[in-house]
This record gives sequence, structure tokens and C-alpha cells, in this order.
Amino acid sequence: MTTRAVLPLLLTATVVALAGCAREATPASQPGPGGTTTGPATSTTAGPTPTGTPTAAPTTPAAGTRCHTGDLAIRLVAGSPGAGQRYASIVLTNTTARTCTIYGYGGLVLLDPARHELPTRVLRDPTAPPRTVVLRSGQQAASQLHWTVVPDAHEPTTGPCEPTPAYLRVIPPDERTSLTTPWPYGPVCQHGKITQGAYRPGSGE
Repeated sequence: MTTRAVLPLLLTATVVALAGCAREATPASQPGPGGTTTGPATSTTAGPTPTGTPTAAPTTPAAGTRCHTGDLAIRLVAGSPGAGQRYASIVLTNTTARTCTIYGYGGLVLLDPARHELPTRVLRDPTAPPRTVVLRSGQQAASQLHWTVVPDAHEPTTGPCEPTPAYLRVIPPDERTSLTTPWPYGPVCQHGKITQGAYRPGSGE
């Protein structure tokens, strides 16, 4: 065989050998650190959610569901007194046919018999923080009040410590108009200091 005939055969054998080496150098998978096997990256597309799978409910009420002052009726419910301590609950009832929500504390002011404002200092109870209360028709939400009949150093120790309220004006949470209910519990000492909890479901009893 001549040199010219041998040369093409050698070139063909070299190309075949290199192609085989290339295939061996790129396996489909190879051991990774710790004996695990890693392969080519793949993308996974999630399939459709099965019918009937529960989903998380929203944590905030839908817009426009707030209870407005005109939707609500008010009353006070007395709590159990302690040594110089007094308790009552503001109870709001949904008087409409629609479902509405209450969230927060609202406002309140003590009033004299002529419905003039009396000294009132409202503190929010951190142990009863706000949460959304859903009120269907006829359901109720209550906010607990706590005050004292023990005068402080700047109040009289004989006779009433403060003027005796006749009414309580209550502004529901996020509203501007108020509801008024009789206040039968006597003076609120320490300059009308009342600690109020956020509204909770129930009648306050």
C-alpha cells in the first residue's frame, strides 16, 4: 500500500476515536459531592390545582364591609366590681340585614346630664389588641371598659372624685358619628381615666 493510500485511513480513524472520547466525557449524570448524583438542569411546570383543594382565606375584610354607626345599636353591660375597680362592656349590635365588620377600639366620651363633655382619658388595653369581628345580622361585638373609684392625689377624698356622668358617647371604629347611651355607674376617678379593650365577638356578659 502506498503512503497516499494509508494517509486517508489514518485521518478517518483519528476522527472516529476523538468522537468516541467526546461522548464519554459528557455523561448524562455524574456523582456529585457526598455521593449524590447531579444531572442536567430541568424545568418543572406545576400542573393545575386539583378541583376542591382548599385555599387560605383572606386575613383582612373586603373593602366596604365596615359596620357604620347607623347600622348599630348600643347598650352597656355591667361587669363584676372589685376593690375600688369597676368594669362594664360596650355592646354593639348589627341591626341591618347585611353582614359587616368591626376592627379596633373606636372612641368614647363621658357626658353630663346636659350632654356636655366631662373629663375623659381613654387608654387602650394592650392585652386586648384589635382583630376583625364579623357581625351577621343581629350579632354583637363587645369592648370591655375598666376604671376606678379611688381618687388620685389631686381629687377630693370626700364626695364625688369627679362630676357624675349621665351618658356615654361612643364612636364605633373608623366612624365619625356617635351613639349615646345612659351611664349608670357613677363618677370615674383619676380624671375620667378609662382603659378600653378592642372589640371582640359576643355580648360582653
